[in-house]
Amino acid sequence: MTLTDHTFALAVTLKVTGAMEFAPEPLDHVHDAVKRLMEESEWLLEAIGHREAFGFNFDPCHLQWQMMDPTLFVHEFSDRIFHVHIKDAALQLNGYRGILGSHLNFGEADRGWDFRSPGHGDVNFEEVIRALNHIGYTGPLSVEWEDNGMEREWGVKDALEFVRSINFAPSTVAFDAAFERE
Repeated sequence: MTLTDHTFALAVTLKVTGAMEFAPEPLDHVHDAVKRLMEESEWLLEAIGHREAFGFNFDPCHLQWQMMDPTLFVHEFSDRIFHVHIKDAALQLNGYRGILGSHLNFGEADRGWDFRSPGHGDVNFEEVIRALNHIGYTGPLSVEWEDNGMEREWGVKDALEFVRSINFAPSTVAFDAAFERE
């Protein structure tokens, strides 16, 4: 048994999991980035033998600013979503700037996208929560707060209120079944 085997066996015994945050690289947008992200994620799982102690930290904003549907990752890796970042991003395209300006500092006016406090960007968090509910995710929703345009103390309170407002439970009964009489 290798050191890696022992490490993963110990993690399972101790009920410890590891989660890697995957995000497409900025230049991946040029050619089928969603497919590439899925393939690389699957390759990683194969490389570690699909060990149950390893999964992903899902951060929808990294897909959103590249104009990809974040819920695709949730459905593709439903049994491997171990942690979720609630983080937002907004496109700031005006015909002069594009999404490949990631070399510019966050908050600079010439960036084509920037991180935002949750609920103040383009991520459709209702669809994200619905997708997470659909796969039975019950883990943490962790705010990863980055917003150069908002005062931090105010922003953290606003983010907490936002997360509480979107964290709805899935229905426990089919809609039509709610009208049936016993």
